[in-house]
Amino acid sequence: MPFTGAAIPVLPIVASVCWPWLVVRTALGAEHGRVMAVALLVCFLVPWAIVLWWVQAISVAGWPALVVYSAAWTGLFAVLVRLLAGCTALQRWRCLPLPVLAAVVYTAMEYLRAEVIFDAWPFYLAAHGVHGVLLMHYASIAGVWLVSFIVVLASVAIWHTLATRSWWRPNMLWLLTVLLLLPLDMVFGQLGMRAGLPMRVLCVQTNLPQSNKMRATPQQQAETIATFVQQTADALHKAGPVDLVVWPETMVPGLGFDPTTWRDLEAMGPSADHLLRLPRAVRDAAMASGTPWLVGSPTWQDIRVTEEGYLECDARFNSAVMLQPDGTVHRYDKIFLTPFGETMPWIRAWPWLEENLMAVGAAGMAFDLRAGEAPEALQVRTNDVLDEQGEVYRQGGPMRFVTPVCFEDAVPSVVRQLVCDTDARLIINISNDGWFGTSDAGRRAHEIAASYRTVELDRPMIRVANTGVTSYINRFGQVRQRLAPRTAGAMLVEPRTAHGPPTMYAEIGNAFPQGLVGLTLLGWTLALMTRRHSKGASPCDV
Repeated sequence: MPFTGAAIPVLPIVASVCWPWLVVRTALGAEHGRVMAVALLVCFLVPWAIVLWWVQAISVAGWPALVVYSAAWTGLFAVLVRLLAGCTALQRWRCLPLPVLAAVVYTAMEYLRAEVIFDAWPFYLAAHGVHGVLLMHYASIAGVWLVSFIVVLASVAIWHTLATRSWWRPNMLWLLTVLLLLPLDMVFGQLGMRAGLPMRVLCVQTNLPQSNKMRATPQQQAETIATFVQQTADALHKAGPVDLVVWPETMVPGLGFDPTTWRDLEAMGPSADHLLRLPRAVRDAAMASGTPWLVGSPTWQDIRVTEEGYLECDARFNSAVMLQPDGTVHRYDKIFLTPFGETMPWIRAWPWLEENLMAVGAAGMAFDLRAGEAPEALQVRTNDVLDEQGEVYRQGGPMRFVTPVCFEDAVPSVVRQLVCDTDARLIINISNDGWFGTSDAGRRAHEIAASYRTVELDRPMIRVANTGVTSYINRFGQVRQRLAPRTAGAMLVEPRTAHGPPTMYAEIGNAFPQGLVGLTLLGWTLALMTRRHSKGASPCDV
């Protein structure tokens, strides 16, 4: 089995199995719904404040707002469960047992929170508590949402069985669900696999504090790039021939590598040399190494000098740029901007409000990036693999891969679009997790969220992050290699790709959680129409 030897996260599993039932029990047993909702909000403020403590390193003002926002979803979940469980129409039809009701409502809300409201907030999902166990692999059927559905279903079924001593239905419901999903998982996630192309990737983890990135002088930037280039050269010398070198997100200062922008800057003469110096140094290092380099860099397009002497552009992107040894450049422009990090959801429609809010909670940040127009895959030609006698053991060939930038790897629909639209066989995420400061909790949450993409799409992922965590995650969601956070280092990865049939999730996308949203809205409408959801009503199948 693919998870043999994996460490079992006991504490997160125990919490995942307990808290949904406690919320449901509170919702059904409380005398006053509004008081119950407020009480749950207050109670969950403390755990959310602890879990999200790392947000203070990014935005002091954003931390309490995000804590309240996250905790509010728990109260809303309880209110909806209470409302639907007391619906007389549902009771009469006996169509929705309590464990299923809770799982439907929670998963629908989780999808809205993670992919719809405020663009995306896909961290700390119910499924993330069982990261690293076999249950995680059911994400290949209907995404991370199905795993969350099963976690909530199991919690309520187990504890409801113990509380009511109705041993038959809840347990059978849980067992039948697992037994029905297992054959589907084997069909869509295992059959027809073939070994992928051999590939050697050198991951260079930098350790540049975010404060240095934002306020570095030109001299400091030059010294930093020289350090990164030397770090890469030393790692290449030790690793031997590789197919690709990867740097983290936005590590190259300047205006990027767009050929048109370079031509315009060169036409400006010596006055623009300082804008080309560092990107040119990185490009020259890549050409001298004889190996393609994938680096994170801003991209400025259609630049011009204003009457006041300032440099402006018509479009600026956050890009993953591949520098070829022959000097050619290929790039992917980030298509999904990070909410509250690169764009302001909703608020961006009112520039004056956005400017004032940023002055309070995000000073020094400028939300002027443009999203890329379409998914793009990059490609390298991998080298042949030789045996001990020097004979070709496995032939290399073109390897297509996608490069979600930073937060993109945590959003299921974004990575699915990148992989499915380009037929890529590998995912390489470049990120700047220096925003998390000295706390590794945010780094770990980012890695766990990203790991589900490998199972959903049957594609391994390489993550290369400034300050870490740089890691290799295989197609079963297992972290096989990892560099220690907040240290500079390099890691040689040889990903094992699979050229099998697409997973069910790759085919259906988010149809499962969207259907649950529809069911929840239908039940909510039905409950309001009957107007008979009395206080403390019992669930429809107890």
